[in-house]
Amino acid sequence: MRLECQPETEQQYLDELDKVWATPPAAIDTSLFRALAGAAGETYPGAVFTPALFEAGTSLAPWRERGIPGYGVYPYVLDNDQLITMHGNNERIYVEALRRGTAFMYRMFSRFLA
Repeated sequence: MRLECQPETEQQYLDELDKVWATPPAAIDTSLFRALAGAAGETYPGAVFTPALFEAGTSLAPWRERGIPGYGVYPYVLDNDQLITMHGNNERIYVEALRRGTAFMYRMFSRFLA
């Protein structure tokens, strides 16, 4: 990250960060979003599907520069215990979460086969 100037206040620093990193949210009227939402509805009936802020969002810049949207979606449902261990020394998720997440991904990708 490179700031254009050396900010003097916290607000100036935050404003500079916004200039470097802030981007508008991805559009939700895309075939990718419809595929994600449809697969989520099949895999997790009754759940409300919505994009979210995603902590890995800064990794999306090369994709978004090419017009590929990114959404804060995990293919599986996690509880707090799994979130804590997700990137720890003993990283893991429950087998059932992995099974349903795999089903979600297959359903999502199958929506692009025609």
